[in-house]
Amino acid sequence: ALLAGGSILAAGGVSDDVAGLNPIFKLLLQIAAAVVALAFLPLPDEFSVFGIIRIPLTGALAYAFMLFRLVFTVNAGNFSDGLDGLASGLSLVALFSLFIFGIVNGKPIAASAALILGASVAGFIPYNRYHAKIYMGDVGSQFLGLAIAILALASTKDGRFTLETSLFLFIPMLDTALSVTRRILHGKSPFKADKGHLHHLLLKRGRSHPRAVKLLVGISALVALITLAFSLP
Repeated sequence: ALLAGGSILAAGGVSDDVAGLNPIFKLLLQIAAAVVALAFLPLPDEFSVFGIIRIPLTGALAYAFMLFRLVFTVNAGNFSDGLDGLASGLSLVALFSLFIFGIVNGKPIAASAALILGASVAGFIPYNRYHAKIYMGDVGSQFLGLAIAILALASTKDGRFTLETSLFLFIPMLDTALSVTRRILHGKSPFKADKGHLHHLLLKRGRSHPRAVKLLVGISALVALITLAFSLP
Protein backbone atom coordinates (compact mmCIF):
# COMPACT_ATOMS: atom_id res chain seq x y z
CA ALA A 1 0.00 0.00 0.00
CA LEU A 2 2.76 2.40 0.95
CA LEU A 3 4.98 1.73 -2.05
CA ALA A 4 2.16 1.67 -4.61
CA GLY A 5 0.31 4.73 -3.35
CA GLY A 6 3.53 6.51 -2.47
CA SER A 7 4.89 6.09 -6.00
CA ILE A 8 1.92 7.98 -7.42
CA LEU A 9 2.38 10.78 -4.90
CA ALA A 10 6.11 10.91 -5.59
CA ALA A 11 5.54 11.27 -9.34
CA GLY A 12 2.93 13.96 -8.78
CA GLY A 13 5.09 15.70 -6.17
CA VAL A 14 8.10 15.90 -8.50
CA SER A 15 5.90 17.35 -11.24
CA ASP A 16 4.42 19.90 -8.83
CA ASP A 17 7.79 20.90 -7.38
CA VAL A 18 9.32 21.33 -10.84
CA ALA A 19 6.50 22.74 -12.95
CA GLY A 20 3.52 23.32 -10.66
CA LEU A 21 0.24 21.43 -10.96
CA ASN A 22 -3.34 22.63 -11.01
CA PRO A 23 -4.75 22.13 -7.47
CA ILE A 24 -7.65 20.05 -8.78
CA PHE A 25 -5.30 17.77 -10.71
CA LYS A 26 -3.12 17.50 -7.63
CA LEU A 27 -6.16 16.43 -5.59
CA LEU A 28 -7.07 13.84 -8.23
CA LEU A 29 -3.56 12.38 -7.96
CA GLN A 30 -3.95 12.19 -4.19
CA ILE A 31 -7.28 10.40 -4.57
CA ALA A 32 -5.70 8.00 -7.09
CA ALA A 33 -2.87 7.26 -4.65
CA ALA A 34 -5.38 6.60 -1.87
CA VAL A 35 -7.48 4.29 -4.08
CA VAL A 36 -4.39 2.29 -5.06
CA ALA A 37 -3.24 2.08 -1.43
CA LEU A 38 -6.68 0.90 -0.27
CA ALA A 39 -6.50 -1.99 -2.74
CA PHE A 40 -3.81 -3.50 -0.46
CA LEU A 41 -5.39 -2.64 2.89
CA PRO A 42 -8.10 -4.33 4.97
CA LEU A 43 -11.00 -2.00 5.66
CA PRO A 44 -11.91 -1.29 9.30
CA ASP A 45 -15.28 -2.52 10.54
CA GLU A 46 -15.66 0.21 13.16
CA PHE A 47 -14.47 3.64 14.20
CA SER A 48 -13.47 3.78 17.84
CA VAL A 49 -12.98 6.72 20.21
CA PHE A 50 -10.67 5.45 22.98
CA GLY A 51 -12.70 2.21 22.97
CA ILE A 52 -15.63 4.06 24.57
CA ILE A 53 -17.60 5.15 21.51
CA ARG A 54 -17.76 2.63 18.68
CA ILE A 55 -19.36 3.42 15.33
CA PRO A 56 -19.87 0.44 12.97
CA LEU A 57 -18.51 0.85 9.44
CA THR A 58 -20.05 -1.15 6.59
CA GLY A 59 -18.18 -1.91 3.36
CA ALA A 60 -19.10 1.24 1.40
CA LEU A 61 -18.97 3.49 4.45
CA ALA A 62 -15.64 2.03 5.56
CA TYR A 63 -14.18 2.59 2.09
CA ALA A 64 -15.41 6.20 1.90
CA PHE A 65 -14.15 6.86 5.42
CA MET A 66 -10.67 5.51 4.69
CA LEU A 67 -10.48 7.27 1.32
CA PHE A 68 -11.26 10.58 3.01
CA ARG A 69 -8.84 9.80 5.87
CA LEU A 70 -5.94 9.03 3.53
CA VAL A 71 -6.48 12.09 1.31
CA PHE A 72 -7.00 14.36 4.33
CA THR A 73 -3.79 13.14 5.98
CA VAL A 74 -1.81 13.54 2.75
CA ASN A 75 -2.90 17.18 2.66
CA ALA A 76 -2.23 17.58 6.39
CA GLY A 77 1.36 16.53 5.76
CA ASN A 78 1.59 18.87 2.79
CA PHE A 79 0.05 21.87 4.58
CA SER A 80 2.44 21.47 7.52
CA ASP A 81 5.48 21.91 5.30
CA GLY A 82 5.49 25.69 5.67
CA LEU A 83 8.51 26.28 7.92
CA ASP A 84 11.94 24.66 7.98
CA GLY A 85 11.78 21.55 10.15
CA LEU A 86 8.04 21.73 10.87
CA ALA A 87 6.69 18.90 8.72
CA SER A 88 9.61 16.65 9.64
CA GLY A 89 9.25 17.38 13.36
CA LEU A 90 5.49 16.78 13.38
CA SER A 91 5.91 13.59 11.34
CA LEU A 92 8.56 12.34 13.74
CA VAL A 93 6.14 12.71 16.67
CA ALA A 94 3.43 10.79 14.81
CA LEU A 95 5.72 7.99 13.61
CA PHE A 96 7.30 7.28 16.99
CA SER A 97 3.84 7.36 18.58
CA LEU A 98 2.65 4.83 16.00
CA PHE A 99 5.70 2.69 16.79
CA ILE A 100 4.68 2.50 20.45
CA PHE A 101 1.03 2.06 19.54
CA GLY A 102 1.82 -0.79 17.15
CA ILE A 103 4.06 -2.61 19.64
CA VAL A 104 1.40 -2.51 22.35
CA ASN A 105 -1.30 -3.67 19.94
CA GLY A 106 0.77 -6.62 18.76
CA LYS A 107 1.48 -5.24 15.28
CA PRO A 108 5.27 -5.68 14.96
CA ILE A 109 5.45 -5.16 11.18
CA ALA A 110 3.57 -1.86 11.32
CA ALA A 111 5.59 -0.82 14.38
CA SER A 112 8.88 -1.66 12.63
CA ALA A 113 7.87 0.32 9.54
CA ALA A 114 6.96 3.32 11.71
CA LEU A 115 10.28 3.07 13.56
CA ILE A 116 12.36 2.81 10.38
CA LEU A 117 10.57 5.73 8.72
CA GLY A 118 10.75 7.74 11.94
CA ALA A 119 14.49 7.10 12.21
CA SER A 120 14.89 8.25 8.60
CA VAL A 121 13.03 11.46 9.38
CA ALA A 122 15.17 11.97 12.50
CA GLY A 123 18.29 11.69 10.35
CA PHE A 124 16.81 14.20 7.90
CA ILE A 125 15.92 16.85 10.50
CA PRO A 126 19.48 18.23 11.03
CA TYR A 127 19.55 19.15 7.33
CA ASN A 128 15.97 20.45 7.27
CA ARG A 129 15.80 22.67 10.35
CA TYR A 130 16.21 26.45 10.14
CA HIS A 131 18.15 27.43 7.93
CA ALA A 132 17.42 24.32 5.86
CA LYS A 133 20.02 22.79 3.58
CA ILE A 134 17.58 20.22 2.16
CA TYR A 135 13.82 20.57 1.59
CA MET A 136 11.40 17.66 1.43
CA GLY A 137 8.99 19.35 -1.00
CA ASP A 138 5.65 17.86 -1.97
CA VAL A 139 7.26 14.46 -2.55
CA GLY A 140 8.32 14.17 1.09
CA SER A 141 5.40 15.89 2.84
CA GLN A 142 2.68 14.03 0.93
CA PHE A 143 4.46 10.69 1.22
CA LEU A 144 4.82 11.11 4.98
CA GLY A 145 1.13 11.97 5.26
CA LEU A 146 0.17 8.84 3.35
CA ALA A 147 2.58 6.68 5.36
CA ILE A 148 1.20 7.92 8.67
CA ALA A 149 -2.40 7.27 7.57
CA ILE A 150 -1.57 3.74 6.38
CA LEU A 151 0.45 2.89 9.48
CA ALA A 152 -2.35 4.26 11.68
CA LEU A 153 -4.66 1.61 10.23
CA ALA A 154 -2.02 -1.13 10.22
CA SER A 155 -1.06 -0.59 13.87
CA THR A 156 -4.61 -0.88 15.22
CA LYS A 157 -6.00 -4.22 16.38
CA ASP A 158 -9.37 -5.92 15.97
CA GLY A 159 -10.33 -4.27 12.68
CA ARG A 160 -10.86 -0.85 14.23
CA PHE A 161 -9.85 2.60 13.15
CA THR A 162 -9.29 4.74 16.21
CA LEU A 163 -9.42 8.45 16.92
CA GLU A 164 -6.21 8.06 18.90
CA THR A 165 -4.05 7.59 15.82
CA SER A 166 -5.41 10.84 14.36
CA LEU A 167 -4.35 12.70 17.50
CA PHE A 168 -0.75 11.62 16.92
CA LEU A 169 -0.82 14.14 14.04
CA PHE A 170 -2.86 16.67 16.01
CA ILE A 171 -1.42 19.98 14.80
CA PRO A 172 -1.43 19.15 11.05
CA MET A 173 -4.96 17.69 11.30
CA LEU A 174 -6.24 20.75 13.17
CA ASP A 175 -4.48 23.20 10.85
CA THR A 176 -5.84 21.48 7.73
CA ALA A 177 -9.41 21.46 9.06
CA LEU A 178 -9.20 25.14 10.06
CA SER A 179 -7.59 26.15 6.76
CA VAL A 180 -10.17 24.42 4.57
CA THR A 181 -13.06 25.78 6.67
CA ARG A 182 -11.63 29.32 6.64
CA ARG A 183 -11.16 29.36 2.88
CA ILE A 184 -14.67 28.04 2.21
CA LEU A 185 -16.24 30.59 4.59
CA HIS A 186 -14.36 33.37 2.80
CA GLY A 187 -15.57 32.15 -0.58
CA LYS A 188 -12.15 30.95 -1.67
CA SER A 189 -11.01 27.65 -3.07
CA PRO A 190 -10.02 25.22 -0.27
CA PHE A 191 -7.02 24.29 -2.42
CA LYS A 192 -5.68 27.83 -2.85
CA ALA A 193 -2.62 28.49 -0.69
CA ASP A 194 -2.68 31.40 1.76
CA LYS A 195 -0.82 32.78 4.78
CA GLY A 196 -3.42 31.79 7.38
CA HIS A 197 -1.89 28.56 8.67
CA LEU A 198 -1.08 28.20 12.36
CA HIS A 199 2.64 28.63 11.75
CA HIS A 200 2.01 31.83 9.79
CA LEU A 201 -0.12 33.21 12.64
CA LEU A 202 2.68 32.52 15.14
CA LEU A 203 5.16 34.38 12.95
CA LYS A 204 2.76 37.32 12.66
CA ARG A 205 2.50 37.41 16.47
CA GLY A 206 6.25 37.83 16.76
CA ARG A 207 7.45 34.26 17.26
CA SER A 208 10.75 33.53 15.58
CA HIS A 209 10.95 30.78 12.98
CA PRO A 210 12.66 28.23 15.29
CA ARG A 211 10.38 29.06 18.26
CA ALA A 212 7.24 28.66 16.15
CA VAL A 213 8.42 25.23 15.03
CA LYS A 214 9.36 24.17 18.57
CA LEU A 215 6.00 25.34 19.95
CA LEU A 216 3.91 23.48 17.37
CA VAL A 217 5.99 20.29 17.57
CA GLY A 218 5.94 20.50 21.36
CA ILE A 219 2.13 20.81 21.46
CA SER A 220 1.79 17.88 19.06
CA ALA A 221 4.17 15.78 21.18
CA LEU A 222 2.23 16.63 24.36
CA VAL A 223 -1.09 15.65 22.76
CA ALA A 224 0.46 12.42 21.48
CA LEU A 225 1.87 11.60 24.92
CA ILE A 226 -1.49 12.20 26.61
CA THR A 227 -3.25 10.16 23.93
CA LEU A 228 -0.86 7.24 24.44
CA ALA A 229 -1.34 7.43 28.20
CA PHE A 230 -5.12 7.14 27.85
CA SER A 231 -5.21 4.63 24.99
CA LEU A 232 -2.64 2.05 26.10
CA PRO A 233 -3.52 -0.67 28.63
